[in-house]
Parts: sequence; C-alpha cells; structure tokens
Amino acid sequence: FYQEGATFSPFGPWQEDTRNPILRNGGTGSYDEKHLLDVSVLKGAQDIYLYYKSVDKSGLGTFSGAVSRDHGQNFTKFGNNPMKAYSGPSDVIFNGDQYYFYYGSNKWNPLTGTSGQRLQIMESKSGTPNAIGTEVGKAVPAGASGSYDSAATNGAKIFKVPGDKRWFMVYQVSAINFDYPERIHVAYSNDLLFWTKVTNPQPFMLRGEPGEWDQGGIWTSDVIVHNSILYLYYEGWGSFENDLSKRDTPYYPGGNSRLGAVSVSVQKFLDWVNGAAQIEGPVFQVQNAYSGKFMDVAGYIDSNGTNIQQWPFADADNQKFEFTKNLDGSYLIRPLFSNRCVDVTGGSLLNFANVHLWDYWGGANQKWLVHSVGKDIYAIINAKSGMALEVLGGRTENGANIDQYTYFGYSNQKWRLVRVR
Repeated sequence: FYQEGATFSPFGPWQEDTRNPILRNGGTGSYDEKHLLDVSVLKGAQDIYLYYKSVDKSGLGTFSGAVSRDHGQNFTKFGNNPMKAYSGPSDVIFNGDQYYFYYGSNKWNPLTGTSGQRLQIMESKSGTPNAIGTEVGKAVPAGASGSYDSAATNGAKIFKVPGDKRWFMVYQVSAINFDYPERIHVAYSNDLLFWTKVTNPQPFMLRGEPGEWDQGGIWTSDVIVHNSILYLYYEGWGSFENDLSKRDTPYYPGGNSRLGAVSVSVQKFLDWVNGAAQIEGPVFQVQNAYSGKFMDVAGYIDSNGTNIQQWPFADADNQKFEFTKNLDGSYLIRPLFSNRCVDVTGGSLLNFANVHLWDYWGGANQKWLVHSVGKDIYAIINAKSGMALEVLGGRTENGANIDQYTYFGYSNQKWRLVRVR
C-alpha cells in the first residue's frame, strides 16, 4: 500500500499497489510454502531488505529475508533462507556498520515438541544483512511471575524521536498467554544491545474494552513519527458479534484480525517514558490512598535500618519527607529530621522487600520514580527493582509495614502527596 508523499496522512487513505503480492509463497516442500508473515522492512544505503516469518507445510516458523535492488519494485529471496529456525522477525536495524536483528523465540525443541522458555525478544548482531550472526541474548526478557509481561514479550519495533539520543522499542506483552497479548509496552537503549523497560505504571497501550473491535489480543505492526506526532499501527483481534465471553480465549472462533492506529505527541510520549511527575514541593506528607494513613519513620529514630511504617496523621517531622530531584528524573526521599534516605533493604529485587532508612550512598535502591496515576494520586516506584512502594497486604492498622511489590494498581500502592512546603 502507498500514498503520495506531498499529501501523506498517517491515517490514509492508502492505495493498494497493483503489483501485489510483492513476494509469493514458495513451491511444494519449501520453507515458506504455507505462510509469509510478520514483515519488517529495512532501507539500506542502496538496497531495501524485507524480513519475514516463513512457515512451511508442517507449521514450522523460520526467519527469512529478501532484497530489492530497484527501490522496492521487485524482491528476491535470500539464497541462504531460512536464516534462523524456530523464530520470526520483529525488527532489523542498521547502525554504524552492523545489523541488529530482533526476533521472538521460545527455544522450541523440535525433538521433544516442547519449549524451554517463555516467548521473549532475542537479539543478534551481524556485519551482513542476510546472516543473523551470533545471538547476543534477550533484548527484553519476560518479567517476574505476576508481572504484566510474565508470560511473553515479542513484536519489537524500534525507532527514534527528534531531540532524544535514545533508541525506543514498542513491543507486545502478556501476563497469561504465549501469543495473545493484552498490552503494548516500551523499552529504550543507548546502544541497541542493552534495553531498559519503562517503569511507568500507567500502561502505554491496552487492548480494547469488552465489545470493542480489538478486545482480544493486540500486536505491534509499525511506528512512524510525523510532524511531532508518534503513530503506532497495530493488529487487533475481535469480531463483529457480541462475544464478550470469548474475549480471553486466544484466537476465539468467529474472531478476526484487523488493523488500527493510535497516536500521541512526541512530547507526551517522552514525558511518559521519563516517568517522573512534575511534583511541586519539595516537602510532603505521604498518605496511603487505601488506608488514609501516612508514611512514618518508626519511633522518630534517626539510625540505619529504622523501619518505615504507616501511622495516623501527626504534625511531626518523621512524617514529613523531602523529595530531592536527581538529574535522571528520579527522587531521593528523606525525612525532615534526618539526612538518611528511604531505601529498599539490600537493593533487593524481590516482592515484600522491606523499606527503611539508610545512609545516602547513591544506589538506585535509594532512588524513586513518581508517576501520576490519577488526580493527585501517585505511584512511587523504586528505580532499581521497578517495584512499587506499598502498605503490606493492604492493611489498615497502625504500624503496618511499608515494603515494595510488583505494581498492580491496587489502592495500597497509591499515595497522595500532601504538600507541607
């Protein structure tokens, strides 16, 4: 499909190329006899490369490619196809003198018919466009049990935006399914090899509400930036019937796949990525949205290891916290009566890890990201673990412990910042 450049609009209308299909299935017994899916296009200095998931008659998926030397008029399949077995392309980027390949893989074992891992985004680096090269590892691994991406990550689409040096990746995730994602998320990188998941608890994009055309799964398709607006094209699964009860059944009978698009300004996208709400203060009392009680340094004790708990309101400095902004947008949180910081014990990455006071030493476990999750309501996320500050178990009694836990959006993980000065 195409548009004229002078009148281009991200939402169309698009004209179908009369030469379609530009790439055909292979013959009987070939590696791409059944399907050609999940295309990624790379524009090189001279040539255009088209990568796709090739599927043979048995259903085996492999990573294949083709090249056009006449500006996309005609494509020729690589002579060494398939390039990699038991995988399919997400995206390919050329930077410097290297090709970076991103693909979904679950380490499928054809001999046992079993998977050794969850579906995850893998990456490889190569000096040539038709050889994937040595696998570097997981670009974006699936998350811990209970997290929004614990079952699968896949579908990486990589791009840059004006005014920012980082590379960004949108990708689809699931907490429950192998390949029927409920959500699209974002990661970023400075070198295309090491990626950091955005920790903002506000989802970047969720599947449609029950009854909508994309109520089932959603998959990334492509990203473009045009006139300071970021456009995400995606595939959604739904149907024309009232089939709410089928919503969570992967590829449910009667459903169908359609294409859609969403947009956001580049500035709002970067604000979301960078995560920190622009809170005014810097001194606050921190009130739990569920219990109504306040974050409190137990016993007003200024020593390493002093516990952080919840307690009824008191006009005292052990309930007043100074939020000092770091250059990376995170915050140090200190009680007014002490120079020690609110700290996750031992830099733990585990659920239920305790939160206490400790001498400042500059570790990421002493840095907190503050995200707006509603009117005057915030999630406070540890910069090292990515977990949320919470009242343990949603308890309401005086002295209930404050710890960290995977963010689920529960009220005991949300806080009001009551400005003191």
